[in-house]
Amino acid sequence: MMPRFQDVQNLEYAPRAMSFAGGSNTSPRRVDFQPRDEAPEGMSALDVVGNDYLDVSDTIQKATRTIEELVKRNQALRADADAAVSHLRKELSAEREHSGKLEKDVGSLQLKHSNASEAYERRLFGLESEKRDLADRLQKVEESLDLANQWLEFLSSNVRMQLSDAVKKSDQLFKDRLPVVQ
Repeated sequence: MMPRFQDVQNLEYAPRAMSFAGGSNTSPRRVDFQPRDEAPEGMSALDVVGNDYLDVSDTIQKATRTIEELVKRNQALRADADAAVSHLRKELSAEREHSGKLEKDVGSLQLKHSNASEAYERRLFGLESEKRDLADRLQKVEESLDLANQWLEFLSSNVRMQLSDAVKKSDQLFKDRLPVVQ
């Protein structure tokens, strides 16, 4: 059973109880104790309240020690967390720096690729244009060659005909001028 504050205030140790309750212990007031319930046999009401007070005091001391331990653990956890956060921030900074360098490298490579691609496209266009020019020239050369072959064939045919006629005429001429030997 927990004593009411006004019941504790009336006891001899009320100054101590009041210091826990935030009161002043310089002038304790002594008032006649009037218990709410009857005390068990063999115990006075003062003993019952005193035991309850000691139990409450022990509980408060244990709670205080527990809170102090929790505060220490919390401080240790906070320090560990701060150290971990600091470490992770450093890693994040390093990763951001690395990422920035990679982005710069990627940008540089993209620019080089773009320039190489443009140069390739220009070179390919130039080669295709040159190929068309060479194909046109080849076609003209083939046409000229075909005409030249036709002309040579015509000339060759005429030359053979004229040579054949010249040989016939020369044979005739030699036959007529040479005596026939028998």
